[in-house]
Amino acid sequence: SPVREPPCPRFDEGQVLGRVEALEVAEASGLVASRRQPEVLWVHNDSGDQGRLFALSTDGQLLATYLLDVPALDWEDMALGPGPEEGVDYLYIGDIGDNLSTRDSVTVYRLPEPTLRDQGDRIDAADILALELRYPDGSHDAETLLSDPQTGDLYIVTKTLFAPGPTQLFRYSAEALAAGANELEALGEIDLVNGDVVTAGDIAADGGTILLRGYLSAKLWPRAEGQSLLGAMAAVPCEVPVIGFPTEPKGESIAFDADGLRYFTVSEGRQQPIYAFTRAD
Repeated sequence: SPVREPPCPRFDEGQVLGRVEALEVAEASGLVASRRQPEVLWVHNDSGDQGRLFALSTDGQLLATYLLDVPALDWEDMALGPGPEEGVDYLYIGDIGDNLSTRDSVTVYRLPEPTLRDQGDRIDAADILALELRYPDGSHDAETLLSDPQTGDLYIVTKTLFAPGPTQLFRYSAEALAAGANELEALGEIDLVNGDVVTAGDIAADGGTILLRGYLSAKLWPRAEGQSLLGAMAAVPCEVPVIGFPTEPKGESIAFDADGLRYFTVSEGRQQPIYAFTRAD
């Protein structure tokens, strides 16, 4: 019998927690919330910056800057998820942007989540795994990278230039990673229901909620235990709030907190507000 879809959760309208103080954070594109370091957000800039990560407090203070000894062609999104060492959270950085759809491959960088120190540091390339990935059907532009905490699989959601075009879901499974394979698996299309291009997303730490956003809107899919990601996203999505354009001039980031009861957004642009949306039911 088909899996019954859980009901839609409700979230309050966004509250401003603070503003991003660091002027270096000019185009916040990737965002995750730490699950082991309370009230810590990780963020990176869009294309044009060097390879670096910023640790921010949820009220916008700069806590640390880490320089990564890897290229940054078009970093678009970041995910937090499991990796080879039990009990360690890993950051996955998606160098997956391709506005003109001309790249032969894209790269996802994996590194253990840094433990904050008093000042920033450099992270050597030897401590970062570079996964060079290829689509099975040619090039795609994408701004969304997801990590499934239940399986360790990585997912890329494509961004279509003209909505409502087909938004596609690709998987890089934990088994493919272990085998050293580099081809992404095409899973199918996601129906966003009169939606938006997809600019960011996240999966809650328990794997039970999937969240995607665009410049104008956000959509959420509850996921039943044991259900595949594509199976969950075959259902009609729940509409959940984001601030969106024009108040958020270019919203390309979204992230759940550690318990999945809040999510955060911050727009590209200097000294942008950090918004929190709290579950209301």
